[in-house]
Amino acid sequence: MTSRKPDGRKADNAAQRQEKPDKDARNSAFSPARSYPILILAGLAAVFFWQYLTPLKSGRAWLWEDFLQFTYPVRFFAATTIIRGEFPFWNPYVFGGMPFFADIQTAVLYPFNLVQTLFAGPDSLSPRVVQFFLAFHFFLAAWFCFRYLRYLKLSVESSLLGAVTFSFSGFLLVCFSSRRRHT
Repeated sequence: MTSRKPDGRKADNAAQRQEKPDKDARNSAFSPARSYPILILAGLAAVFFWQYLTPLKSGRAWLWEDFLQFTYPVRFFAATTIIRGEFPFWNPYVFGGMPFFADIQTAVLYPFNLVQTLFAGPDSLSPRVVQFFLAFHFFLAAWFCFRYLRYLKLSVESSLLGAVTFSFSGFLLVCFSSRRRHT
């Protein structure tokens, strides 16, 4: 029988209250049950790109054409200019010079391009660093697709399948191997 206060409300009795149980270990942010999708997606990206990102296969390049002719020179110029303490507003090496920062394809202030600057010297930037950051985008595409599919209330397995299908699709592979858009 529950005791009542004089105004008719139930008394607040600790024995009668049911405490909410703590979250299960599997719902913890760092539990193996919650972290296996990110490990699977990171592992797939690493396996897919291992031969291009490891020094064991030196001389191999995954990215060609636009990477060699546009992406790497742009990243090199931006990173080395910033590391020397200048801001790359103008590129004097193309024709008689041209605006660099104003060109949207250079993406000077893109966060991952700024992080690449940390790996540059005054006159050097390894193509492997640029390849790594481009390959890292495949993992990011998979992870954010997975999170979006989970937001849509799909199962973990369905979300993993959708994330792998999206991130390693022909569209993204071609898109990243040819960074410059041809219009």
